Amino acid sequence: MTPPESLVKNFSWKFYVGIVLIIVSLIAGGIIKVLLLFELNRPILWWTLLVAYLLTWPILIWGIWWAGKEYADKIKRYVSYRFYHESLRDGTRKVAVHARDRTKKFAVDARDKTRKFAYDTKAKTKKMTLTAYGATKKIHDRARAGTAKIGEQVKSRLSKVRMHKRKK
Repeated sequence: MTPPESLVKNFSWKFYVGIVLIIVSLIAGGIIKVLLLFELNRPILWWTLLVAYLLTWPILIWGIWWAGKEYADKIKRYVSYRFYHESLRDGTRKVAVHARDRTKKFAVDARDKTRKFAYDTKAKTKKMTLTAYGATKKIHDRARAGTAKIGEQVKSRLSKVRMHKRKK
């Protein structure tokens, strides 16, 4: 989890100098402690290193004071009930706005898809109706042609029968 932006940014130069002082103090203190253990035979060097080691403590405290005061003020804001209440309210508002916008988008998409489906269905129904009408017309025309042909055959036979009766 990353810290909030206001914790990462907006620190003064004192904060950064304080961090540097802390780091320098810890590194110098560590090196001097090691040298103190190795330089037990030379008392003047040992006392000089001891004084230097003792001077790293005020530097450390000064760094903690500069960095810690500003950082503690920033942190106080994030551990307060008011901040969490504001954060919760803002987060809830963002979620509600996002949900509302997504719901509207979903409704528009659904309406558009429904309209397209209805249009496509209407077009396909019209095409099928025209196809069925054309097929029905062909069948009807064939039936009429067949009926006309049969009618002609009947007429021609009747006329032959009539002619045959007249001849007799």
